[in-house]
Amino acid sequence: MLFIIGFLVVVGSVIGGYSIHGDMSVLWQPIEFVIIFGGAIGAFLITNSKTVVMGVLKNLSRVLTGPKYNKAAYEELLGVLFSIFKGERPRAIWRWKPTSRPPIPARCS
Repeated sequence: MLFIIGFLVVVGSVIGGYSIHGDMSVLWQPIEFVIIFGGAIGAFLITNSKTVVMGVLKNLSRVLTGPKYNKAAYEELLGVLFSIFKGERPRAIWRWKPTSRPPIPARCS
């Protein structure tokens, strides 16, 4: 989902920027796509190790398919976190009993 949103933001920004000039045919430059994407992929291959590149290629489909958790799972998680942070905290504070006196401040002479 974020991939699609990011793609739409990039395309919208580029089209919006060029629409100010008025000539949209300037955008269609197929060889420019080859140069930009080839440079980006080449730089990615140069800067990363083989294990990172293989990991990215293996998990590339996860970017397009979306998350494995649904709305119900997130709501359950938020409910549990709410009960921990708001429900349990006041009771835990009342149960706390100091076992020793606070430290005595050192005197400066």
